[in-house]
Amino acid sequence: MRQVSRRYGSYLNRLKRTCLNLNLKFEGRFRIPKSFRVLLGSTSTTARLDRLHRAGMAAVLLVAVLLAGCGGITVKNGSTTTTSGSSAALQGVQCASTTVFGSTPDSCTVSLTAAAPSAGVRVTLSSSNAAVAVPSSVTIPAGATSVSFTISISAVTTAQSTTINATIGSVSANVVIQLNPSAPMLTVNATSVSFGSVPISTTSTQSLTLASIGSQPVTISAITVTGADFSITGVTLPATLNPGQSAVVNLAFAPSVSGSETGQLTITSNSAANPTDAVSLTGVGVVAAHSVTLTWNAPASSPDPVAGYNVYRAASGGTTYLLLNTGLDPLTTYMDYSVQSGASYEYIVRSVDASGVESAP
Repeated sequence: MRQVSRRYGSYLNRLKRTCLNLNLKFEGRFRIPKSFRVLLGSTSTTARLDRLHRAGMAAVLLVAVLLAGCGGITVKNGSTTTTSGSSAALQGVQCASTTVFGSTPDSCTVSLTAAAPSAGVRVTLSSSNAAVAVPSSVTIPAGATSVSFTISISAVTTAQSTTINATIGSVSANVVIQLNPSAPMLTVNATSVSFGSVPISTTSTQSLTLASIGSQPVTISAITVTGADFSITGVTLPATLNPGQSAVVNLAFAPSVSGSETGQLTITSNSAANPTDAVSLTGVGVVAAHSVTLTWNAPASSPDPVAGYNVYRAASGGTTYLLLNTGLDPLTTYMDYSVQSGASYEYIVRSVDASGVESAP
């Protein structure tokens, strides 16, 4: 509760931080009461004014100006109502993940029904479980309708939950997060792969990265692909990835006929979340008018293993080289089908390691 007395000037800073609607009801000649109470963070309150005089009216106008700038004021005089400003109420709180495994941070957002007033809106936060730490409060800045914050989650030994509460005045909203013990987790860096247009009887390659992001090793037991002209290489199964490790799956599309083709890659593992991941595959077989076939030798010896190659092309005599392949080429050959009749080109091939670092040409 916050008391606003007749000495309104001394409460200037407090009023700037108090966002509400003030309903002032006039009935004849009135004066301001000695004091009235306003709940900090509330959206409305009502004060009865008796035998109002000039000094009192000045004080009322001061309060009205401050509150209107903060969030809005509604003044009622008989049957006439005048409103200025607007009140932003708590809409809700959401988190990116409502089911987590082990110790991991999570991003949450608290939102309002309207833009925050000039002084911003302070939101009090709390967690019902000691394993989840949240900021004591966040402030939604002026003009914004939401603000994000990060929560820290400690590892638990049994499945349990926590409720994240967001409160503005007497209004609250919450979100429930399910906490689970540490477990193996596998992620795939794409949910779909498009090979684009590929000439018939040639092969286009792309790659997927599988990463272990859990707190325990994850085992990939099977990888299957559907679609007659799609295939995979690069992974020997079963494969176990320790936390932080990754593996690359090489995908190939070799159309045998013209037209669009679709397929699906399915990855099966003991991941606690999404033990079966599906990646859609698409490609179009076309008849090429012209092409250039490139071949090169892999490095005879390298302390840094090669993950694949990037192929660059420039017009003959030019200095600007453009990357041709959309994903790392795991092979030592490349077919360029975008060449024009009568034109001359120069090519550069660079090897790339698992971290994405390229070699010199």
